[in-house]
Amino acid sequence: MSSKYAGDISLPTRINLCCDNQHDLKYNEIDLRAFGDVLQRMGKFELAETIYHRLLDKVSSSDSSLARLYHSLGNTNKEKKNYDSRLKWYQNSLEVFLQTHTSAFINLENLYGSMGEGYSYKKNIHQSLDCYEKAIK
Repeated sequence: MSSKYAGDISLPTRINLCCDNQHDLKYNEIDLRAFGDVLQRMGKFELAETIYHRLLDKVSSSDSSLARLYHSLGNTNKEKKNYDSRLKWYQNSLEVFLQTHTSAFINLENLYGSMGEGYSYKKNIHQSLDCYEKAIK
């Protein structure tokens, strides 16, 4: 089986099968975006970004989780100090959020603050201040 994703790797995974009466295990299943978030917290930014991009291929433009996925990509690029990509993903997240108002996982003030920080790193003080002002409104 071939893959279109560069840098694909295999991650050894242990799966413990459970009985039908172990309902607590069924309700706490992890999704791929959450797995990407775990990889990000572990410092595995390239792997996290690969997972997020795979999800982008599967998520429709009307999916309510799209804003959160874009936000996760912005966070990954923040950690990689890739400021242009960071701002692009945060801007995408903001646009989807403002259009749908459906993502309970995104705090608009934090998103504007993250964008302001990104513009500060790029020495774009006017954009940075604009974002910070929106964050505190």
